[in-house]
Order: sequence, then C-alpha cells, then structure tokens
Amino acid sequence: MSELNHYYEIVEQGISQIVDNIASTRRDEQGSWTLYKGDVEIWVDLWEIEQGLRGSRQNLPYFQVMSVLETVPTDVNPAIYKELLEINYKLYGVAFCVSHDKLILKIIREAEFLNAEEVYFMILRVGNYATEYAPLIINKYLTKHNPNSAPHTD
Repeated sequence: MSELNHYYEIVEQGISQIVDNIASTRRDEQGSWTLYKGDVEIWVDLWEIEQGLRGSRQNLPYFQVMSVLETVPTDVNPAIYKELLEINYKLYGVAFCVSHDKLILKIIREAEFLNAEEVYFMILRVGNYATEYAPLIINKYLTKHNPNSAPHTD
C-alpha cells in the first residue's frame, strides 16, 4: 500500500492545481476524489488491479478520471452509438462508453510514471469534453421523445 501513497500524493498535487481545498474533493474511500465543472461531476480514482499470469500475479496501480453523464434507456435510438464512436475519433486520450445503462466519459491508465501535470490535464480534459459533447448527445438522443424516431436536430 505504500506505493499507492506515493501516487495519492501525485494525484492530490494535480487536483490542487484546480481547487483550493483538496480536502473537499476527497471521498470516503481512500484513493477517490470528486470534482465539478459546472454541473458535471468528475470522479478521480486510484486503485490496484490484479494482473499477470497464474502463479505470477501482482497488484498494479491504475489511475482513472471519469464522468457519469446520463442514463441510456434500452430503447434509445441506436444511432447514438455511431455518433459516440465518431466523437471518440476526435477526442484525445478520452472515450465515451456505455456501461450498465450509463453514458460515461473516461480515461484510465497505469499509474506508473504518472505526474501531477498529467493528473491536472486529464481532469480538465474529461471536464471540458463532458461540457462540450454531453449536452449535444443528451439533447439529441436522451431527452423525452420517441427513442426510435429520428434524433433531435434543434
């Protein structure tokens, strides 16, 4: 766990470039922080994932920044998925995904060689892309209208 403490410090150095009160961003679980860009909630997490082959498994630290943006109903217009893939092509180091009926924007990477500047830029990237693209997708596909009809264009 001492290796994770080193990465916790790096993450908090990056977060401190965004907020004045780092303690206000800490969640109950160690290695978890929450920040906001307007109405967008951004989760920052650092934890270990078991990796390797049987007999040589080890825990490796991973860093993630993500924002859960909206619920995707099961009857959503399938065109949303093509549009999300087209948007992903334009994004740098971030991707839209759908998991357990949630539209998510996220970055995940190994924590090895992580530095505070990367943490800072990754958080900004998720926040900026979420505020730029999520309203377009939500208004076009996830507002109350017939989900199998043509997407909203206004």
